[in-house]
Amino acid sequence: MEFTESGLSFRFEDDRCYRIEEAQGAIDVGDGIKKAEFLYIDAGNNLWVLEAKTTIANEHKSKEEFESELQAIYEKLYNSLQLTVLGLTGRHQAINEELPAEFKSTDWSGLTIQLVLVIPGVPPMFLPDLTDKLRKKFSPWFLKAWNIKEANIQVLNRDFAQRKALCQ
Repeated sequence: MEFTESGLSFRFEDDRCYRIEEAQGAIDVGDGIKKAEFLYIDAGNNLWVLEAKTTIANEHKSKEEFESELQAIYEKLYNSLQLTVLGLTGRHQAINEELPAEFKSTDWSGLTIQLVLVIPGVPPMFLPDLTDKLRKKFSPWFLKAWNIKEANIQVLNRDFAQRKALCQ
């Protein structure tokens, strides 16, 4: 499957990528539920939950707008992981039916969960601060319950996303 989001080109095997943002089952769960672009299981046993944005508000010009956007990104990543697992467990049958084969056959206990925001044009010097702010949105309880290391919550630009084979 090939698609473009926020100026980034993505190409994955169909059975390894779930485009949750456009998935009817996830949409039907309810209005206003924010979702990331997609979830992707790579050959290295990583589950990538990825949100892409062309830009993000400048924190120094509008702290409120920046915080609002960061909160929405957090909700998209959080909700997408939860909805996918709810589909896998049969709690939402429509999601279960549209999940790719790899999602259903993978041992989820062995996956390393990666929560990622990609903003293509962000200069590398701003990535650590943005990453730190995104990490702080996730409660320690959530990270512990899902066995997600803080290092696996990242904000990347196009170059770093390409190095991780997440985009073209």
